[in-house]
Amino acid sequence: MLDKENRLKKRKAFNYIYRAGKCISTPSLNLIFVPNKLEKTKIGFSVSKKVGKAHTRNLIKRRLRASVRNNMQNIDNRLNYIFVAKSSICDLTYADIDKIVVYLIEKAKNYVNTNKV
Repeated sequence: MLDKENRLKKRKAFNYIYRAGKCISTPSLNLIFVPNKLEKTKIGFSVSKKVGKAHTRNLIKRRLRASVRNNMQNIDNRLNYIFVAKSSICDLTYADIDKIVVYLIEKAKNYVNTNKV
């Protein structure tokens, strides 16, 4: 599990990030990010019913959380993130998901550094 201070839980916070955030996409995962005013990053996960039944969605969320937890040193503390799974993520292994998460985190960090968000 992620640390409590890094979890994004409130519906209001999710809605703000969806509305005001920038999106980076891959065929199986989207990353939506927005600058925050705190020094602690907040991370949320969204897996819709289109992905599969409850056990499949829970498996995807566990894999995403583990991947993010293993890559916390690469995450920019100036941003809040939401990882949104697409239905094609069901066919991927943990290693594939981990590569995609690392790619999206680096892409978001580069976007912020070049555009001064």
